[in-house]
Amino acid sequence: MLVLRFVARPSPVDPAPGGVAGAYINCWVGTESLAHAQVLARRAIRAEGWAIEKLEEVTRAERADYAGRAESLEHYDIASKHGLYLVIHLWRSRKRARAAARTGKLVRKRAAKRSRAAKKARP
Repeated sequence: MLVLRFVARPSPVDPAPGGVAGAYINCWVGTESLAHAQVLARRAIRAEGWAIEKLEEVTRAERADYAGRAESLEHYDIASKHGLYLVIHLWRSRKRARAAARTGKLVRKRAAKRSRAAKKARP
């Protein structure tokens, strides 16, 4: 089994919603051939609507490597059964992340003001 980690951006043809700027995509591929693993992984990533920027890391994996790590072991087992499994870790654009953080702060401030006003209004 090979695990390939790619850095990718939403495809210009199929942009991601919600301010997603990019992703790390871990591809668990049930082959020992790096060339074959890359072909399969790149094809699957493009089919999911991503444009690959670079291949960041390649590691060989054995099932025993994931003893005690249930989630990773599940990924390994799915890739073993189906030949390929993608795990996509998204990140937002900085502008969207800052806006979301500000919105969250405003919502919390408004809720706190309402709570204080409700306490004052009680007899």
